[in-house]
Amino acid sequence: MIKIFGSNTIKPKSISIGGYYAEDNSIFSHPKHIYQEYLAQTENKKHQDQALLRRWNFTKINRSEAQTPDGRYRLVSREYDVLNHIKLQK
Repeated sequence: MIKIFGSNTIKPKSISIGGYYAEDNSIFSHPKHIYQEYLAQTENKKHQDQALLRRWNFTKINRSEAQTPDGRYRLVSREYDVLNHIKLQK
Protein backbone atom coordinates (compact mmCIF):
# COMPACT_ATOMS: atom_id res chain seq x y z
CA MET A 1 0.00 0.00 0.00
CA ILE A 2 1.12 3.54 -0.73
CA LYS A 3 0.34 6.54 1.44
CA ILE A 4 -0.82 9.61 -0.44
CA PHE A 5 -1.65 12.92 1.21
CA GLY A 6 -1.41 11.67 4.77
CA SER A 7 -3.68 8.80 5.74
CA ASN A 8 -5.14 7.69 2.39
CA THR A 9 -3.74 4.43 1.09
CA ILE A 10 -3.89 3.21 -2.48
CA LYS A 11 -3.10 -0.31 -3.60
CA PRO A 12 -0.57 -0.43 -6.48
CA LYS A 13 -2.09 -1.44 -9.82
CA SER A 14 -1.84 -5.16 -10.56
CA ILE A 15 0.26 -6.33 -13.49
CA SER A 16 -1.90 -7.11 -16.53
CA ILE A 17 -0.45 -8.31 -19.84
CA GLY A 18 -2.31 -9.88 -22.75
CA GLY A 19 -5.38 -10.72 -20.71
CA TYR A 20 -3.37 -12.28 -17.86
CA TYR A 21 -3.44 -10.75 -14.39
CA ALA A 22 -0.55 -11.38 -12.02
CA GLU A 23 -0.82 -12.05 -8.32
CA ASP A 24 0.36 -9.18 -6.13
CA ASN A 25 3.46 -10.91 -4.75
CA SER A 26 6.29 -12.23 -6.88
CA ILE A 27 7.26 -15.89 -6.59
CA PHE A 28 10.87 -15.25 -7.68
CA SER A 29 13.17 -12.27 -7.84
CA HIS A 30 16.45 -12.36 -9.78
CA PRO A 31 19.40 -12.00 -7.35
CA LYS A 32 20.39 -8.71 -9.03
CA HIS A 33 16.73 -7.57 -9.30
CA ILE A 34 16.82 -7.73 -13.10
CA TYR A 35 13.38 -9.33 -13.17
CA GLN A 36 10.61 -10.66 -10.96
CA GLU A 37 8.30 -13.55 -11.77
CA TYR A 38 4.60 -13.72 -10.89
CA LEU A 39 1.92 -16.38 -11.14
CA ALA A 40 -0.91 -15.11 -13.32
CA GLN A 41 -4.26 -16.21 -14.67
CA THR A 42 -6.78 -15.07 -17.23
CA GLU A 43 -9.77 -13.05 -16.19
CA ASN A 44 -12.11 -15.41 -18.08
CA LYS A 45 -13.73 -17.58 -15.39
CA LYS A 46 -14.94 -20.28 -17.84
CA HIS A 47 -11.54 -21.00 -19.38
CA GLN A 48 -9.09 -19.86 -16.74
CA ASP A 49 -5.54 -20.41 -17.93
CA GLN A 50 -2.48 -19.93 -15.77
CA ALA A 51 0.83 -18.39 -16.78
CA LEU A 52 4.14 -17.17 -15.47
CA LEU A 53 4.69 -13.45 -16.02
CA ARG A 54 8.14 -11.90 -15.82
CA ARG A 55 8.54 -8.17 -15.18
CA TRP A 56 11.94 -6.87 -16.28
CA ASN A 57 13.89 -3.94 -14.85
CA PHE A 58 16.35 -3.19 -17.64
CA THR A 59 17.96 -0.35 -15.68
CA LYS A 60 19.60 -3.06 -13.54
CA ILE A 61 21.50 -4.46 -16.56
CA ASN A 62 24.82 -2.69 -17.12
CA ARG A 63 24.98 -3.32 -20.86
CA SER A 64 24.20 -0.69 -23.46
CA GLU A 65 21.91 -2.98 -25.48
CA ALA A 66 19.61 -3.31 -22.47
CA GLN A 67 18.76 0.37 -22.87
CA THR A 68 17.39 0.15 -26.43
CA PRO A 69 14.17 -1.50 -27.67
CA ASP A 70 16.05 -3.79 -30.08
CA GLY A 71 18.57 -4.80 -27.43
CA ARG A 72 15.83 -5.50 -24.92
CA TYR A 73 14.03 -7.65 -27.46
CA ARG A 74 17.19 -9.70 -28.06
CA LEU A 75 17.72 -10.20 -24.32
CA VAL A 76 14.13 -11.25 -23.65
CA SER A 77 13.77 -13.45 -26.74
CA ARG A 78 16.84 -15.57 -25.91
CA GLU A 79 14.77 -17.67 -23.50
CA TYR A 80 12.11 -18.26 -26.17
CA ASP A 81 14.83 -19.29 -28.64
CA VAL A 82 16.31 -21.78 -26.14
CA LEU A 83 12.91 -23.30 -25.35
CA ASN A 84 12.14 -23.58 -29.07
CA HIS A 85 15.49 -25.31 -29.66
CA ILE A 86 14.78 -27.82 -26.85
CA LYS A 87 11.32 -28.50 -28.26
CA LEU A 88 12.77 -29.26 -31.70
CA GLN A 89 15.32 -31.71 -30.24
CA LYS A 90 12.63 -34.14 -29.03
